[in-house]
Amino acid sequence: MAARVSKESLEHESTADSGHSLFFYGTLLHPAVLKRVLGHEGNGLRHQPALLDVRRSTPLWVSAFAAILPWDEAKELFDGTSEPHLEERNVRGSLVTGFSKLDVELLDIFEGDEYERRLVSVNPLADSQPLSVAAADAGVLFDPISNPWVTASVKAHTYVWVKPAKLTLDPAIWSYDTFVRDNLHQWIGSDASRESYTEVDRRRDANNQSI
Repeated sequence: MAARVSKESLEHESTADSGHSLFFYGTLLHPAVLKRVLGHEGNGLRHQPALLDVRRSTPLWVSAFAAILPWDEAKELFDGTSEPHLEERNVRGSLVTGFSKLDVELLDIFEGDEYERRLVSVNPLADSQPLSVAAADAGVLFDPISNPWVTASVKAHTYVWVKPAKLTLDPAIWSYDTFVRDNLHQWIGSDASRESYTEVDRRRDANNQSI
């Protein structure tokens, strides 16, 4: 099942005239995973580090995945002693621009129905660069930020967790470094055998056959 799509996200998508922009904060931070989903090298795509409003969301662990949800919902997972401080609630990630309609459809399928694609505001933290020349790391900066709101915000789509938080998420902050060390091999390379790719590949093959 593909990710749900909010009404606002659909309306914004229908008016986009120069490609679509998405904000990633989890497994799709890694360029190799993103390229695997898309089925191409990302020619024409550009990415840059960005920040989602810390007052509204927090990244949380869910198995080998990352999830975000509004802080009013997320804080119910934490007791008074384990609640993350404000810096930990920064949702750092990568803003990628230039996606085609098919690219977005494939990403919706990859994320699945645990998520809903929504329109959010993000603040770029540095200049963009071509995704096609990205290194094998996140391509994003995780250095401390003195003033993250110095740049103007831009609109982008992102994937928000929609399953009941208390039943599906653990009260721990997602870590990109931990993901690369412990889980990346499940997504790329000889060990990769994720079911998410099956539906993505099927949709891509169907599109190729219709051309």
